Amino acid sequence: MTLPRAQDSLGKVEQWRQSFDLGFSEPRAELRAGSADYLAVQVGGRDFALCLKQIAALHPWRGVVSCPSECEPLLGLGDIANVVMPVYALPRLMGLADAASPGWLVVMQAAPCALAFDAFQQFLRLGPEARIHARDPAEGPRHAFEMLQVGVSHRPLIDLSSVLDSIQALIQGPIV
Repeated sequence: MTLPRAQDSLGKVEQWRQSFDLGFSEPRAELRAGSADYLAVQVGGRDFALCLKQIAALHPWRGVVSCPSECEPLLGLGDIANVVMPVYALPRLMGLADAASPGWLVVMQAAPCALAFDAFQQFLRLGPEARIHARDPAEGPRHAFEMLQVGVSHRPLIDLSSVLDSIQALIQGPIV
């Protein structure tokens, strides 16, 4: 049995190190191809997706303080990362049944408010071909106008700007 010479081994290790470092210095192929990031979530017992660009933060549910309101989707006020903000039930805003108890919430990028939902399932990075079609707004749940193809299944994509418009219509003004 012959052992590789130390010089050959050091050369190979140096090649691996350079290749490894190069992998972090160049953009990943799927990012260059126009991919987008999504969160796979469950809302009202059904599978959906949220576009990560519309989300400022994702947090586990820790509860809210109830407050009197005529706005039925308002669950109350939550302390999220040391900021007090209104928390709305996403299933109610979409015309779906509520879960027994929310498990997660997202803070919207466009306004200081949070949306509570059943479950966070996974992070998704998908190419532009995954956005397969728009659907008729009269069909299916409110605020989900596009579909994402994830493997062999399809997930409605919730448009958080549409959800925000709905909240502002309910409270008759902007969220401040």
